[in-house]
Amino acid sequence: MPESHFNFGDVNFQGGVQNFGGENTVHQTNYYDLSPREQVETHLATLRQAHPDPALAQSEIPVIEEGLTRPTPENRRRLEGALHRLAESTGNARTAAEAIAAISAIVAASWPF
Repeated sequence: MPESHFNFGDVNFQGGVQNFGGENTVHQTNYYDLSPREQVETHLATLRQAHPDPALAQSEIPVIEEGLTRPTPENRRRLEGALHRLAESTGNARTAAEAIAAISAIVAASWPF
């Protein structure tokens, strides 16, 4: 099936990505070719760079990594707790919040790796 494409004057709708007046730039990152663990590693790298509380991120990321390496029920609880603490402390840091949400979704869908 061909991808949807609509033109309304200078507004283009193409495959769910909107470009208004030809002035916007759209960036998209697809993680489909990565394993769930590789996807999490990518998001953890984002957290290391973008979390507004670097000290907290440095203490919680090893907990997440341990949970992924040794998938026990206790480590899963610790991993989820670490994600929760990181999420509570992101404030307006959208990139960090998106990374945390993505990790949570990947863990929920692919546990254990």
